[in-house]
Amino acid sequence: MILTPELQNAFEETHYIVHHQPPFTLRVGKACPALDELLQARGQQGAAFITACNPNSQSMSSEENASRQEELLADIRALSLISLPGIGRHRDNCWPDSESILILGINLDAAKALASKHGQWAFVWAPASGVPELVVLPQRPRPPISPAEREAGLRRMQEFSDGIRKALASGSLAGRDTP
Repeated sequence: MILTPELQNAFEETHYIVHHQPPFTLRVGKACPALDELLQARGQQGAAFITACNPNSQSMSSEENASRQEELLADIRALSLISLPGIGRHRDNCWPDSESILILGINLDAAKALASKHGQWAFVWAPASGVPELVVLPQRPRPPISPAEREAGLRRMQEFSDGIRKALASGSLAGRDTP
């Protein structure tokens, strides 16, 4: 999948809700006085709204997304940055919500690196006293798999399945925890 014009439009239409007291919403291309006040009060020069969910716009399970978000939070903590939880919600609710994080004090280059590391094609950047904008990252499409690689992978999967079937039939897995 690539970042199509429709997908970019969906990112631009999304409401980026920050769970702060009181909550506020970032919108691409719209000033956000609540964010400006927060950045000024914290002495920060900018913020990024990033998720680790659904990398490369591919749907993942809620468990996988939760694990990915924890990894993103660990990266933010390692950078000693301030973060607030949030959620990305499309204005028409035609896309699933994405748990997200508003990161205060991160610079644009670091935000690009963090979003890229977590498989995102875009994120919202908000400079202090500025208008939030969608930052689209360079896309790195997966290299195509050759027919020979596909066949080799299918063969390995079949051999693995055959080995499991044989082990189950012979009882060699008896007494072990198996799913």
